[in-house]
Amino acid sequence: MVKKVLVMCQRKKGTIYTHDGHKPVEEIIVPRINNIIQKILGTDEEYHIEYLSHNVDETQVDVVGEFGRDIKFTTDFLTKNENSYSLIILNTCPFMLMKYEYIHKLLHDNGYMAFTIYPNDVGSKPLIGQVYQPNLDGLDNFFVKKEDYYMDMNISKNEIWLYQKKNIKKGGNGRRRKKKTYKKNIQKKRTKKRTKKSHKGK
Repeated sequence: MVKKVLVMCQRKKGTIYTHDGHKPVEEIIVPRINNIIQKILGTDEEYHIEYLSHNVDETQVDVVGEFGRDIKFTTDFLTKNENSYSLIILNTCPFMLMKYEYIHKLLHDNGYMAFTIYPNDVGSKPLIGQVYQPNLDGLDNFFVKKEDYYMDMNISKNEIWLYQKKNIKKGGNGRRRKKKTYKKNIQKKRTKKRTKKSHKGK
């Protein structure tokens, strides 16, 4: 089975400015993303990787759009891709503005989300300042940070921050069933009382 990976806020073609001048994204960013995908999901898997960003030429990405902020694009993308991805990488995304409930919906059960700022590492101060803002759009409601996975995957904690999707139970149906069961029990008790009274009358 082919595993789908979504890389947000990132082009797969074009150039990026570095300390050594402009360099191709295909040489600086894409290899690091491919490497981290294999470390998280395994080297024996087959992947289909999609790059999503906005304000870019359509030849530089697979999907052009602003996920989370453009309502129509987000709704259409969720409808088409809900529960589709094994891994979503947020590379240099505005972490404070991301809608983590929507990302949660895009992932398979137990799927992963990674914060990266390639070509740099997440240990840099700007990222830490963003992520430790209080109540980052309910991040903790939808994801668990996987502190214990780094050693097994041979990933540096300073390279990425890794999260796993929480499986959120839907309580609505359960509450309805309890109410129905409660009503049935009341009806049974009333029926028993009527039966007892009718026997006494005889």
